[in-house]
Amino acid sequence: MSKSSNDLPIVRWAAAAIGFIYIYAAIGYLPYSAAVGLFIAGMFSLCFVIYPARRGSEKGRVTVFDALWILVVWGCAGYFILEYESMARRAGAPTDLEIWIGIASIIFSLEISRRT
Repeated sequence: MSKSSNDLPIVRWAAAAIGFIYIYAAIGYLPYSAAVGLFIAGMFSLCFVIYPARRGSEKGRVTVFDALWILVVWGCAGYFILEYESMARRAGAPTDLEIWIGIASIIFSLEISRRT
């Protein structure tokens, strides 16, 4: 009998870490950009782990394709966290990299919507 992906320890720990981050953010110790970036990266990563790319695939098994998605998601979120101040100052004038990160974020959202 295979375990559900929700029974995997890494999924439980990651979900608990996201909850802890938001408790920490509610107290006011975490900047807005970090709270949003960590939420997006954490939730997208959990979706890529929990929901398989194909219907017949085993849940909880992370493929190389899923690992690449997760790495790129964390890269985009890291850019948002680190460059939030400069993006806010240049509101309405994104760089080429920010446009590509935006396109990638839309693709991630569509892929997660497809999986769920």
